[in-house]
Amino acid sequence: MPDLERMWPDLVKVAAEANAHRCGSGVPGMPELIQLAAVRPSTSEVFHAFLSPRRPLAPCPAAHLEVSAGEILGGRAVPDVLEAWNRFLRPADRLAIWGGFAEELLAQEGWSPRQVPIDLRVIAAHRLKRRPGSVDTAARALAGNPREPWPAPGCAGRAVKALAVAVEELVREK
Repeated sequence: MPDLERMWPDLVKVAAEANAHRCGSGVPGMPELIQLAAVRPSTSEVFHAFLSPRRPLAPCPAAHLEVSAGEILGGRAVPDVLEAWNRFLRPADRLAIWGGFAEELLAQEGWSPRQVPIDLRVIAAHRLKRRPGSVDTAARALAGNPREPWPAPGCAGRAVKALAVAVEELVREK
């Protein structure tokens, strides 16, 4: 198990959301990154960006992300977001993710981390001695309900907050 307490100054909790079309929709391609949110808990620094969809916007992302379609469609270009993301990150940072989805979405955009991300889902499963479910479910099981304010809008903001709660509780229990 990673030593989260030792890594605390370099942890960056990351959540990502996608524009994904259903199979058979006639829209080719893989799910694409359209929202990226992160928090550096040691300093409370926040990164948040909507990325302009490169494909037609699927029918459900706005509702799933709990934001307006206008916020998504008004997103920034991928190179601009990745440049800002790289400026936000420090050389020693370790990404703390829930599963591999955020890492996969970033990889599809041509970005890869300097170090292997820490999958908090695995750590939570070890601590809870069961499958942890969603990040929200695990955060509630570990430490109660993650309350607002969220560091970013919608589902990604709530996920980053839940990651923060989960990490803080895992560090405390060490």
